Amino acid sequence: MPLTSGEIAQDITLYLSESEQTPSAMGLGVAMANDETAVVAAGFLLQMLPDASEAEAARAEANVRSMPSLSDLALTGVDGDEILDLLLAGLGSRARTRSEPIFYCPCTRERALATLQMLEPGELNELVGSGKSQEVCCHFCAQAYTLGPDEIAGLLAAL
Repeated sequence: MPLTSGEIAQDITLYLSESEQTPSAMGLGVAMANDETAVVAAGFLLQMLPDASEAEAARAEANVRSMPSLSDLALTGVDGDEILDLLLAGLGSRARTRSEPIFYCPCTRERALATLQMLEPGELNELVGSGKSQEVCCHFCAQAYTLGPDEIAGLLAAL
């Protein structure tokens, strides 16, 4: 989908609404210093859930339209909870919880070995016959697993 406005938030909102069929609103703001460094930034992405009523959607839209500039809000020290209060005013928002995002990859040595099941038995025999260990790398976290010929032979025997 081509960019239409040149404003990141507007173009992403349009993409979500038209391509993803998800009613959305996005706001972004950055306050700049005289030396063109960012002083503070703020943003939000608001998406309507499938069971939202027309009245709730209209209220959320009105809240977004009546919001002051995010750059101005951020300069006054408004935090994320206060921005949420503005966005969800009149919508009966629930209690919020905070959590720290963590990276988690479920890869294990066993999963790495299991990926070799995609190879043909002849290819597995070649790997075992070479007597060399094979490295299998997880494409999500880049963890490398070195699998010995005995492990590969065990996999082959289980097939």
